[in-house]
Amino acid sequence: MSFTVENFRDLIRLLEEHPEWRAELRRLVLTEELLSLPERLDRLTRAVEGAQERLAKVEAALAELAARQAQTEATLTRLAERAERLEEGQAALVGRMDRVEAALAELAARQAQTEAALATLTQRVDELAARQAQTEAALRELAERQAVVETTLAGLIERSDRLEALHIGLRRDVDELKGWALETRYERRLPSILGRLLRRAEVATPISFLEAIEDRLSQEAFEELRNADLLVRARLRDDPQRTVWLVVEVSAAVDPNDVARATRRAALLRETGEFALPVVAGARVTAEAEALLDVQPVVFVQDGTVAGWERALTHWESPPASL
Repeated sequence: MSFTVENFRDLIRLLEEHPEWRAELRRLVLTEELLSLPERLDRLTRAVEGAQERLAKVEAALAELAARQAQTEATLTRLAERAERLEEGQAALVGRMDRVEAALAELAARQAQTEAALATLTQRVDELAARQAQTEAALRELAERQAVVETTLAGLIERSDRLEALHIGLRRDVDELKGWALETRYERRLPSILGRLLRRAEVATPISFLEAIEDRLSQEAFEELRNADLLVRARLRDDPQRTVWLVVEVSAAVDPNDVARATRRAALLRETGEFALPVVAGARVTAEAEALLDVQPVVFVQDGTVAGWERALTHWESPPASL
């Protein structure tokens, strides 16, 4: 049976009345490719839209790239200018490099000389180190020997100190012995030594004379005069009616202390109303005491010689009034 126009119209009417039949009709009438065409068209539409978005992004990126390209070109221009300057500097640098290479060659030669000198110096340092080790060993030995020497020296110093103390003691004893010997000598010889100046000279230890005038002396003056070495009582040869006392300090070596003691003790005796002269006697005199004797009114007796008599006699001529 043939399909007429009326049939077709009826079919259209039925499809309009039943829209759900359209899909089934399409499935039967159309091929698979035609059926999938709407879906493919949708995908294509979405792809085109995505491509347009991407194209917009590409165009923006191209615009940015064009701007950056302009910057790059400007930078390249500047780099070209700098390259030209660098080429000029390179030319100058080549000249400088030539000079540097020459200097390096010279430096290499000098370095070789330095290394040779350093090798020589190293050898000398090694030799000096060996000699230093020998020196240190010698110094250690010397230090040990020095310690022995110092110990020995300390012992010698100690012995020397003892000997010096012994010597001082012996010298003091000898001086005392000499003093006693001189006192004995002058006690015996003073009358003859002073014979041209005095008459009836009596020489004795102080206590023998002091008892006669003890009542005119204070206890302190008596003790002081009692310690005098010698007292001489005589008459002046030029004035026989006048009695004179000599307060004598005897010492192996007359020093300023002897001069001071004689002067002080003679003054104490004059305080009793007696005419008294200070006298020092000895084998020698120190420089200080000699200087004092040149200016002070003190009689000095040495080896039978009398000095300063007239000056002392004139100075002490007028005795003080009796106590």
